Amino acid sequence: MGLQKDGFTMLAKINLRRTVLSLVAVATFALTASVAKADSFTLLNGGGNVNVLYTAAGFPGSTATAIFSLSGNVLTVTLTNTSSDTNTALAALGLNTTPNVTVGSFSGTGVTAGWTLNQGSLGVFEVSAAGQGQGEAIHTPNGTATLTFTLNNFSGNLQVDLTKVHLISLPNGQSDKPIGCVNCTPAPEPASMLLLGTGLVGLAGAARRRFKK
Repeated sequence: MGLQKDGFTMLAKINLRRTVLSLVAVATFALTASVAKADSFTLLNGGGNVNVLYTAAGFPGSTATAIFSLSGNVLTVTLTNTSSDTNTALAALGLNTTPNVTVGSFSGTGVTAGWTLNQGSLGVFEVSAAGQGQGEAIHTPNGTATLTFTLNNFSGNLQVDLTKVHLISLPNGQSDKPIGCVNCTPAPEPASMLLLGTGLVGLAGAARRRFKK
């Protein structure tokens, strides 16, 4: 009888350990699956829009989105500062493309009317606020601007290999240049991770109490 009880106790402990490990594995997958990763994408000429998300590493409250579309030789990008951190400003956009393109003209709306086109650290071509200062940047809540690029000697579809934005005035005066991703969700907020951790602890505790009974 004692051996049978000991065997049952050991089996119960193994099942409890497996349950906790499974919960941890599921949580880890959920967190890593929600973190943005870089994507390339193809713009179909005259086709639909492509939505891109940017999240500052280590600053999940600092985010932006861009909507890309292509018609003829005109590339249109609608930029929105979606940051929950009201101090975060959106100051630049950059691209790498296939085929490599040159821009004949560029125009922006609102504050981006004063942005300049140049080659920079964000990609083969980059548009940015003069000096990338606060005054010319796109601000929250949900400040939006539309950028229009007329491409030289171009026709057909366009692959965007890499796109970045420059988010400035992050906590402690820092800045970040996150790479855009498609079909992804923002990195989880610290509060969400804490809530998930609390749930895991609760489930593990319930399983242990059930085992003791």
